[in-house]
Amino acid sequence: MNQQSQFDQENDLTLNLKFKLRNISPLGTAFLDISEESDLSKNGTVIEKIFDGQFENIPILIVRETENKYHAFCSVCPHERKRVRTPIYPEIDLICYAHHCHFSQIDGHVIIGPSKDSLTKYKTFFNSQTKILTITSEDNG
Repeated sequence: MNQQSQFDQENDLTLNLKFKLRNISPLGTAFLDISEESDLSKNGTVIEKIFDGQFENIPILIVRETENKYHAFCSVCPHERKRVRTPIYPEIDLICYAHHCHFSQIDGHVIIGPSKDSLTKYKTFFNSQTKILTITSEDNG
């Protein structure tokens, strides 16, 4: 087993245990300076970010739909709590490789199962003047 696959297995195990114990979506608010994110320079691109102390330090997937429109999702698959990965090519589905669930980059809905539930989607607001993307979770309380 190589180091990367061992890391992924340990990481998936951590996510799996955390979300089985707490069946909630991680809460938080984060700010991202898009001008510093060269990997989001084209429409359809996706990055994964961990915002220290926010969203329970679970990676967030950030999708650039257009120059001024972004989407953000929790990177935990609702099927069996494994990691959803960034696509290799722009405009490709978000995929959980554990059981090959495919999710829409726009709204997180299931395209191909076995998951019955969509990814948790966060609210985003992009300030085109400052190039700051604000990502917030909805309070379910």
